[in-house]
Amino acid sequence: YTWQLVQALRAGRALFTQPPMPIKCAGAPQKAMYLSCDHWRRVGRLGEIEVEFHTAGGVLFGVQDFVPTLQRYVERYGTEVAYGSNLVAVDGPALFASEHVEARQMLVQVEHPGSERPAVLPNTPLRFSATPAGIHRRPPIHDEHADEVLAEVARSSPDASAPDPTTAKGTAIP
Repeated sequence: YTWQLVQALRAGRALFTQPPMPIKCAGAPQKAMYLSCDHWRRVGRLGEIEVEFHTAGGVLFGVQDFVPTLQRYVERYGTEVAYGSNLVAVDGPALFASEHVEARQMLVQVEHPGSERPAVLPNTPLRFSATPAGIHRRPPIHDEHADEVLAEVARSSPDASAPDPTTAKGTAIP
């Protein structure tokens, strides 16, 4: 689902967050941001998108040896970084509280494995009689389609996630 949102974003703001430690993989939120930014750069949309990275920590990354390289990508993509920022909640219903949103059925509930209640997702505001648009399946669970996404982003085979000397995951960023 995240990859679909990245591909669909044409302009506006993209907000990436990193919660306070401990988290399973401290690099995952940044990886999503860097891969997204690189996609937008390759398709010529990065200049139309404000990219923000909010981290609860006081540094870009906890392992100092990686910071200079990561900082170069932050600068390359024009990312605004907010340190000591902790996203507590997003009130989705309040964001979309509008008679127009309701009338167009722009929010839909989708069952999701491992969740006690359905996920509420934004649906398309457009209605076509001949081409039904909308959400036709659930979002993937964590890492469900990682190989496919990495292969598309890296423009290589599904084993793009195999480690190699260029990066920890094997997908060299130009």
